[in-house]
Amino acid sequence: MYYCPDCMRLREKDRCPICGRKTLMAPQPGDLCFLEEQDVLWAGMLEDVLNQAGIVHVTSSDREAGLAAKLGRIGETIRFYVPFERLPEARELADRLFHMPEEPEENGFTG
Repeated sequence: MYYCPDCMRLREKDRCPICGRKTLMAPQPGDLCFLEEQDVLWAGMLEDVLNQAGIVHVTSSDREAGLAAKLGRIGETIRFYVPFERLPEARELADRLFHMPEEPEENGFTG
């Protein structure tokens, strides 16, 4: 596994397909890793869940401050980054919050 310090994403190969960086490194404790990108409403929910779990996180918006002030928050997306060592736990929480299971659970409900 490799880490791109520019994109803050984990990669299987030693080249980043997003920024093209060729010199990726092994992830280290404390490296901030991309977790999830969500619109503002869902971002608030994810932030709450991460806070409750005690997972430190950093967020960034897809809009610069001046544009956000003119357009408001509608359509804005927020990117979440967490420390490498907490990424599996944070990913599990985000998956439970946002992603439906591949197959329906066997709970007797067919509706």
